[in-house]
Amino acid sequence: MEETKTADLNADRLKDVSGGVLEEYGKRYIDMLIQNMKAVEGSDPGDLIRKIEQMPPTFFDREIGPEATMEEVSAYVYENWNKF
Repeated sequence: MEETKTADLNADRLKDVSGGVLEEYGKRYIDMLIQNMKAVEGSDPGDLIRKIEQMPPTFFDREIGPEATMEEVSAYVYENWNKF
């Protein structure tokens, strides 16, 4: 429960910092990206935001499908971080 609340707060903060651009991607992807940032060495919120702002809104849907599970999205981001 506490972890979900923290993810919600972090997602809201990232949306604020990015000027709302991240809202296009949906909370599901934002939460997943926040969790994966901890696993990617050398990543930081500013870098994540800049990379996402450059991505088309349909990036994840096109790359792994709109019905992808959180685990599939998470694995994709972790394995392909340098492509962002």
